[in-house]
Amino acid sequence: METLLMTFQMLNYLVALEKYRHFNRAAKACRVGQPTLSEQIRKLEAELGGPLLERTSRKVVFTQEGVRLVRQAQKILYELRRLHDLVERQRDPLSGLLHLGIVRSCAPYLLPHVIPPLRRRFPDLHLRFYEGNRHSLLPQLESGKLDALVLACQPEDAPVAIPLFDEPLLLALNYRHPWAGRHTVTPDMLSELDDLTLAEDDELPPAFSAVRQKAQIHGRLSANLELLRSQLASCTGAGLFPRLAATPMTGVCYIPFQPALTRTLFMIWRGDMRDLRYRCVASTIHATMRRLLV
Repeated sequence: METLLMTFQMLNYLVALEKYRHFNRAAKACRVGQPTLSEQIRKLEAELGGPLLERTSRKVVFTQEGVRLVRQAQKILYELRRLHDLVERQRDPLSGLLHLGIVRSCAPYLLPHVIPPLRRRFPDLHLRFYEGNRHSLLPQLESGKLDALVLACQPEDAPVAIPLFDEPLLLALNYRHPWAGRHTVTPDMLSELDDLTLAEDDELPPAFSAVRQKAQIHGRLSANLELLRSQLASCTGAGLFPRLAATPMTGVCYIPFQPALTRTLFMIWRGDMRDLRYRCVASTIHATMRRLLV
């Protein structure tokens, strides 16, 4: 029986090439030169006895065998990372890497508040952050690419989900809007707006879904709050903003709802509710946001 000389490094190069679809970018991500990466891919092909890439195109295109190997390599490298993390966590549960995905309408506004206390409390825990919506983040949690998520909803099939904090929603308006001088608005009043822009549906609280259906509220959808804020500053219109995202901008005002509309942020992970590292991270975020959102 022949001995395979395939290495984890070769698999890492292959997965990086699939991710970046460009030899130079993949090599840079792996911190090697492009000739080194190309040579290792050729060695891998020679070992397997067939091409993994179609070299008739200027683009990086994988053969069917290459696609299958990439998928298997991703699983192997994930299990290798889990093994490494397991060893590190046996030494110190609050050390090693933790890949945390955060819903897009929250990530850029939450992280500046929670990164400093997390680093102070857990200096040996190396956090890597990723943003997206529920539909892009949940498959990455299931596949193991991400260890935990912060979502603005609780999926029914979530392995473990604990509430982090409640965040009020505000109505954002151009300062020329007739409502700009109001101290509060009611959720039902949103049905009077013809130019309302809403966040992605899976980031709106269940309570708003009921109000939306009752009042027949319609609106455009937006996943980019910064673009929406700029649009509101330059023209009339209205949008819903989470409290953390309601940063000042000339020409834009924010009005709270009465009764309040809030969304709940959850931390979700695979495995055991008692897992110390996730509970500690969740506890720190909860304590930080409780002091901030008073």
